[in-house]
Amino acid sequence: MMKEEVDFYPLITQANSEHPLAKAVVEHAKWLWQKHGSSREQVTEVRDFEVHPGTGVSGKVGDRRVLVGNKRLMNAFNVSVGYEVESYISEN
Repeated sequence: MMKEEVDFYPLITQANSEHPLAKAVVEHAKWLWQKHGSSREQVTEVRDFEVHPGTGVSGKVGDRRVLVGNKRLMNAFNVSVGYEVESYISEN
């Protein structure tokens, strides 16, 4: 998976969120794509979108399950969090 895809999937998943921060992130990403002439002008459909109150959102983009949220959401879906992320969380 390319870095652009890693950045793209979480943003598109948040496009369905009603959370004010998610909306701001998505709008800023769209502005950046337009400013820098990205090929990501169309929004890919997110299926099976779910809000997980207090932890984040999830959905399917293409054939990939995408989770955007905090550590509790990752734990709920049995996603292991790497050492670098754990260190960052404990320091901040």
